[in-house]
Amino acid sequence: MTPLLFISIVTLVLVTLVYWILNSLEKRPVDDESESRNNMQFETAQELFKYLDPQPEPEQDVLRLQADKEYVHLYWHISSDTWDSTMDKFGLKAQRNNVIIRLYDSNLSIMDIPAKDIKGGQKIKTENFQVSYAVLGIKVNEDFVPLFLSRSLE
Repeated sequence: MTPLLFISIVTLVLVTLVYWILNSLEKRPVDDESESRNNMQFETAQELFKYLDPQPEPEQDVLRLQADKEYVHLYWHISSDTWDSTMDKFGLKAQRNNVIIRLYDSNLSIMDIPAKDIKGGQKIKTENFQVSYAVLGIKVNEDFVPLFLSRSLE
């Protein structure tokens, strides 16, 4: 057999095989199981992402802590009623830029974080400071006046 004839026969067999495979794929009946697999809506595991915290309601005092390995996420909101009563009590000394968040660890060590507004959020690197709970307040004449505190972290 000459090499040219051998190559032609092998090519013809391969082309016939490919044609047969492609035709059999189209004629395969569609079963319900394979069709339903294509329409599935998969949920993503919660470990892959974090849900956004809902915005606090406008008339609610909120101080929320969330701890990661190295960071603490703070979310706060002072209601207008609480802020108005603080302004009535301390007058012009209570200003928005005097808002402080005081973090406490289990040894009662403190870390002051300037909040500078009545609502917002911050991410703080704590390193060796293990936050236990936080208190939101204002600085008046170098004194810390607490308004409300957060839930304790476990």
